[in-house]
Amino acid sequence: MQRFTRRPWWLFLALAAAAGGEDLDVFADSPAGPTVAAAPRLEGEWVYRGPELTESLQVFGSRRFVYHHSAGGVAAGTLSVEGALLRLAAPLVTRVFAYELSPGALRLIPDADDRPVELSDLAAMSPHGSQVVTWRRRGAVAADWSLPLAQPGDVAGTYRVEPVPGQPEELSLNLDGTFLYRGRGTELGGRYRLAEGGLELTSGPLTRRFEVALSVAADGWRLRLAVADEAPPRPINDLADLPPAFGRVALYRRPLAPPAGDELLGRYQLADGQRLIFATGGELRYGNAAGAVLPCRWELDGVFLDLRITDDRGATESRRFLVQRLPDGLLLVDTGEGSGGAQRLLADLPPVGGAYARYSTF
Repeated sequence: MQRFTRRPWWLFLALAAAAGGEDLDVFADSPAGPTVAAAPRLEGEWVYRGPELTESLQVFGSRRFVYHHSAGGVAAGTLSVEGALLRLAAPLVTRVFAYELSPGALRLIPDADDRPVELSDLAAMSPHGSQVVTWRRRGAVAADWSLPLAQPGDVAGTYRVEPVPGQPEELSLNLDGTFLYRGRGTELGGRYRLAEGGLELTSGPLTRRFEVALSVAADGWRLRLAVADEAPPRPINDLADLPPAFGRVALYRRPLAPPAGDELLGRYQLADGQRLIFATGGELRYGNAAGAVLPCRWELDGVFLDLRITDDRGATESRRFLVQRLPDGLLLVDTGEGSGGAQRLLADLPPVGGAYARYSTF
C-alpha cells in the first residue's frame, strides 16, 4: 500500500525551484536557459480517478508540471518528451512512461526505466508496473455523436437558450408530447412530435420543423435545432420567435441530473443481452456478452458512476461513466477513465471508446 503524507501548500514551489534551479514560478516558462522539447498539446490539466486516489497532472508552458493527489501529496518539476516517452523529473524521483495522446485522452504505460521509489509523492502517480491507464483532459467534451430520437421520452426535459446574452429563453418538452415555450415576456404551449429525424412543433395554426440532434457530455445535455425549411416562419403567433428565428441554428442546453443511489437499483439490458443488475450495498452483477455473470461494485460520484471488479489474482479493474437516468432505462457515456487489468474483465462493458450505451429496464 502506498503511504501518503499531506504536504504544506508552499512545498511544490520549493520542489519546482530545486528541479528548475532558476525560477520559482512553476506557472510560466523561464526565459533563462535552453528549453527542453515537449509536446505543446500536453499543456493543461489531466485527471485520473483510480481505485484509491484522484490524481491531477498540470502541465504549464513547455516544460513544467505540478502533480498532486487527493491524499494531499504534491510534487513539481520538469517535463520532457523523448520520442514516444514522457519523462517527469522531480527532486529524488524520475518517472518514465510510454504515452499515446488523443483528443481529450492521455494513455500512459510504465517504461522499463520507470522505477519509482517512495522518496517523493511523484512515486504515487499512476500507472505502476504492468498497468495501463488513461488520463482525461479536464473539461474535455465527449465525441461528437447524437442520441437516436424516436419518442417523447428520448428528448423530454427543459432546455435553455440565450439568443440575446442575459435574456434566457426556455423550451420544455414533456413526456406526454406537449411543449411550453417561455420567451421574453411570452409563454406559449402546443404539441410536438419526432418524425423522420426532425422535431415538429405545433401551436394553433403555426407549425415549425427543425432538424434535431441531442447529445450529452460532462457540461450537460445539448439540443441542437436547425431550420429545416428555407422560408422564415410567418409571425402568426409567438412560436415564430422560438430560436432559431433569425439564424439557422440554435443550441439549447440543460444541466445533468445527478441520480440518487436508489434510482439506479434495478435491472438493465442491451439488445445483445448484456445486463447490469444494481443491488443495494453497492453490489452489481454484470452479465457480459459471453454469458458470464461477474460480481462488481458500484458507487455514485455526482453524475459519474464508478464500477470496480477484483479478479482472482486480487487485482482491481475500474471504469468510470457519466450516468443519466432515463424514463425507460439508463444512459452511460464512456469517460475513458479507469484502470485496466491483465484479465480485462470490464474493458468490453458497453460503452467503450468514448461512446454511449442506452440500457433498457427489464
